[in-house]
Amino acid sequence: LSADRIITGYEDGTFKPGKSITRQEAITLLSKALGASDETNASIVNLAYGIYEAEIAGCEDSYAAKPGAYLIYRQVLTPDEVKEYLVPENRNLELKRYEAASLIAKALGADPWLKANSDYTVTFEDKDEIPAIALGYVYYATELGIMNGMSETVFGPHETVTRAQIAVMIKRILDTMNFDYVRGMI
Repeated sequence: LSADRIITGYEDGTFKPGKSITRQEAITLLSKALGASDETNASIVNLAYGIYEAEIAGCEDSYAAKPGAYLIYRQVLTPDEVKEYLVPENRNLELKRYEAASLIAKALGADPWLKANSDYTVTFEDKDEIPAIALGYVYYATELGIMNGMSETVFGPHETVTRAQIAVMIKRILDTMNFDYVRGMI
């Protein structure tokens, strides 16, 4: 992922695998995994931002505003969802596991499947701690093997996601999507 410039380290040459990831970092990483690149896709990212700039007003000072607009353009997230992640009071909050599951499932197109298959069963002991709106996404992300529980029986929906964990998740997303990452649109 580093070689493909999806994930970068810090200026001091470290990766800091145990550091929690923020919401705006997650938006940026997911957009890069789905083809956004400052160099190769700059025109597409700029086009998306131009189209959705007014709809995500209040987030333009976030470095993830353009990647967020790209996710709207790709129909992964809605403008309201991007705003929820990137408004000033939320953007630097640590990403929770249920939020990561939601982003992952949406990136993989879970919504039509969940609408057609409402009889799924989440078996984690802490399923009552998962927000109702995220329950299907947790099911989807764990069934595909993109995410695992914190143990065999506990999901840990309110635990934070580390840089190492998000790297593994993004690699699994790319493997599940069954394409090789190439800079630019695929």
